[in-house]
Amino acid sequence: NNGAIVSTDADLLKDYNEAYSQAYGYWSPFISEADTDIECSLGKQWSQSDKNYLLKQRREALTFNKVRRIVKLITGYQRKNRLAAKVDPIEGSDTLTASQLSGLVQQIMRYDNIYNTMSDAFEQGALKSGLNLVELYVDYSEDPVSGDIKAKRMPHNRFLLDPLFTKRDLSDCGYALMRDYLRIDQVKAILPESKHSILKSMPTASPRDNKFTNTIPTFSQDNNGFYRYDRFFRTEYETASILHDRQTGQQVPFGGNKSRLKEILQMFPNLVEVKRSRQVTRLTIFLEDQVVYDGADPTGLTEYPFIPVLGFWEPEYKDADWKLQGVVRSIRDPQSEVNKRRSKMLDIIDSQITTGWKAKAGSVVNPDAMYQSGQGQVIWTKKGAELGDIEQLRSVPVPEGIFRAIDIMDKDTMDVSAVNLEMFGQSEGDGADVSGVLSKLRQGAGLTALQDLFDNYRLSKKVLMTKLIKMIQANFAPEKVQRMLGERPSQEFYSQNFGKYDAVPTEGVLTDTQKQMYYMELRDLKKDGAPIPWSALLDAAPMQNKDKLQEIVAQEEKASAVQAQKAQQLTDIQLALVGSEIEKNKAQTADKRAEVISELSSSKLDQIKAIAELNNIPQDQMLTLIERLQSIQAASQTNPQTVKS
Repeated sequence: NNGAIVSTDADLLKDYNEAYSQAYGYWSPFISEADTDIECSLGKQWSQSDKNYLLKQRREALTFNKVRRIVKLITGYQRKNRLAAKVDPIEGSDTLTASQLSGLVQQIMRYDNIYNTMSDAFEQGALKSGLNLVELYVDYSEDPVSGDIKAKRMPHNRFLLDPLFTKRDLSDCGYALMRDYLRIDQVKAILPESKHSILKSMPTASPRDNKFTNTIPTFSQDNNGFYRYDRFFRTEYETASILHDRQTGQQVPFGGNKSRLKEILQMFPNLVEVKRSRQVTRLTIFLEDQVVYDGADPTGLTEYPFIPVLGFWEPEYKDADWKLQGVVRSIRDPQSEVNKRRSKMLDIIDSQITTGWKAKAGSVVNPDAMYQSGQGQVIWTKKGAELGDIEQLRSVPVPEGIFRAIDIMDKDTMDVSAVNLEMFGQSEGDGADVSGVLSKLRQGAGLTALQDLFDNYRLSKKVLMTKLIKMIQANFAPEKVQRMLGERPSQEFYSQNFGKYDAVPTEGVLTDTQKQMYYMELRDLKKDGAPIPWSALLDAAPMQNKDKLQEIVAQEEKASAVQAQKAQQLTDIQLALVGSEIEKNKAQTADKRAEVISELSSSKLDQIKAIAELNNIPQDQMLTLIERLQSIQAASQTNPQTVKS
């Protein structure tokens, strides 16, 4: 790291302890409230003082857990409407590279069940505690060269974040602290061989250090064979050399030495070196407070390898226990009142059967028998006791208002959580049966109040996909890409700028394979009227034993092609006949036209000759001829047949 400050192990441990003190001092109220939220969702909804009060009255602390139904409704909707992760090229970009990255992302998401991990983080974080992390890491147990990218969920009590972070992608988070408890075999699998000697000097049961006391497992005295495995992530800034092309404007990071840089600048005069400050992530790993690693993140990322899944988040507010919370937080008080009122109502109903006794001291043989309930109970009195010494108390009828109050509280529990009957596809009114389409529309409309939770979850998923693309480029060798996709990576596959400028993580229909997604996209295009043959659709269809069906369709398409060819030939013949008839008509028309022109030409010639002869006729004879001609024309107009004959 150019410009980085080298720290000793003691300095690193000191920085870690200071960061822990700062973070835990701020987040401890939130952690306490989040623990209570999870207890409420599990059904632990009575305080110890309330339990003791009921115990003194010989009453049980009954729980009517309505929180679980609300949580499962929301997370069930999310799980049922999952969308697949894929990579789409930006307009004009390399579609092959985007398709390869998309295929790898989908395989990784399915192979390690990352969709389930994300859904668990949404339920445990956004809905219950308010915050969970999903961390990406590289597992080299099965592939020691490229490794397998996997993901795991970090609950709210296993990490601490910088109190000053405000962005949902943690881009402004200064540091993060994480703790795990590992067995000796797990530690050996993680640590390199050179660090295994540290384990020899460590006790098998190390004392607790009073850090992360809310996490599991918790031990009474020591760690019982588990080792404290702490990770200290933090962002730092380093000076980097950038080669800038003055002609094209392209910039490329340079990681060589000064002599190599001098050679490159001499060979390419259009290049210049530019110094830039860039943000990087540094990781320090402690095993029982001993530094076993300090350097760049092994995942190959320059940012944090984890993303947060947040609930209701108000970064402007100062108190940690209020600024971050899940859906359960607002339901705790209504749920507590529901339990109390229902328990009281059941106690009143039970008192209808056994209302109790009023007895004079020493008047009954067995005082405990007066606390028994059920039919046929006998209370034995002592000798000398009078009948008036014991008297059964009359029961008090259940007030009608208590039932109404319970209905109101049940409705308040739903309303406070922004969940209503519309989310179940039911109407808030008369509850009449509705169609499936209307039910689905009502369900979507009922989720509008929780839309921000789903939008923020999708943002977390998009950030995770972006990190996943970078990890693929940083860790997967070409041979691994070939093995997973069946083809070599494209020329731009390892370009660090491709995932930033040429492709974008998007969502699509969730299927088991990329081929299934391709089939569904083809099917949609077919529905829209695209000229896609059925053979292409069947070839992409994820069906078993489809060879026979493909043969039948191929035969049908071949027969259809033959019929289409015959029909086209018939059409061509008909068009040829029509064309010849048209040409014949054209020829006949041309002949008639020539005859007319010839006749007109002869008539004009005769008129010219007649005019020339008229010039030699005297005037009196001319007038006689004109009159004669006019009478002939008038007669022809009156009876043309007579004149013709």
